[in-house]
Amino acid sequence: MKFTLGKKLGLGFGCVLTLMVASTLLSYLRVVEVERLQTVFISIRVPTLDGIRELQRDLFQSGSKTRQAILAGSQTDRREDGIRRFDAIWSQVDKDVATLTEFSPKWSRQENRDRLAKIKERIPELHKTQRSTIDLAGTGGSEAVLRAGNEYADKATPLNDAIVKELGDLATSVEELILQGGQSLAAEGTALKWTMSVSAVVALAVGIFLSIFLSRRITQATGSVLAQAEAIAAGDLTKDDLKVRSRDELGDVATAINQMSGSLKRMILAITQNSMQVASASEELSSTSHQITANSEETSAQANVVSNAAQQVSQNLQTVATGAEEMGASIKEIAKNAGEAARVATSAVQVA
Repeated sequence: MKFTLGKKLGLGFGCVLTLMVASTLLSYLRVVEVERLQTVFISIRVPTLDGIRELQRDLFQSGSKTRQAILAGSQTDRREDGIRRFDAIWSQVDKDVATLTEFSPKWSRQENRDRLAKIKERIPELHKTQRSTIDLAGTGGSEAVLRAGNEYADKATPLNDAIVKELGDLATSVEELILQGGQSLAAEGTALKWTMSVSAVVALAVGIFLSIFLSRRITQATGSVLAQAEAIAAGDLTKDDLKVRSRDELGDVATAINQMSGSLKRMILAITQNSMQVASASEELSSTSHQITANSEETSAQANVVSNAAQQVSQNLQTVATGAEEMGASIKEIAKNAGEAARVATSAVQVA
């Protein structure tokens, strides 16, 4: 697959974008954890601790109201007021227990749920014991009050102390969890800051590295191509071919420059060979021309000889013709003389 410049730039941008997304995701996870800790801290542990303290206070108030009702003895008004206050505080205790029961499924420690279960088992017994001491105090005079006080001290107080102890242990455990949650919350906040800072620095560093790396590669490639093109433009074809280091547009340009340089070299070599062939043919043609000139001169000389001979023959022919004419005139003269001789002879014959 061809790795073009666009793909390289896209890959670099994708790396930076991936780092940014990873940074955002890590930061989001940290934020989610911080929100979870805040939710646990604010919505569960702090209200749980408040509920425990309210239950401790209300149990203490229940003991106080129980003693108040016991001391009322058989006095109707004071007794009824004490019982009303006693019932009211126990109604609040039930609400406190219901609140803790609502929070308990979200507690992180099973031991705290076990403590609450023990507390819920003992509270009804405490309520029953306190109520029985109040009823005992209302059955008679000071002796009944004394017996009720002793029963309260012997039965209700140990139950109350055991419940308070369990509540104290539960409160201590919740306080430890709150402290740990605060530390975890601070640690997550610090981790969130470090995550965002480191992610931003890494993304910036990778972006700078990719930009410098790609820019250097592009600058080196374009510089080599430009130098080769300028050399070719100046007529210098002696440089080696460019090294193609990438399969992108710059690599294609380098390949095209190499092909162009090779084509020009082959073209110039062909022209040189053709020029040498033309020069050789020209030398052969010049030699042939010299030979033809020499032959022409020889032919001209021979033609002059023939011309002179022809002229001599013409002169001889003219001499022969003149001789012939003179011979013809002599023959005519002879013929005339012969005719004259014949006529004379004939005349002589006739005379004879």
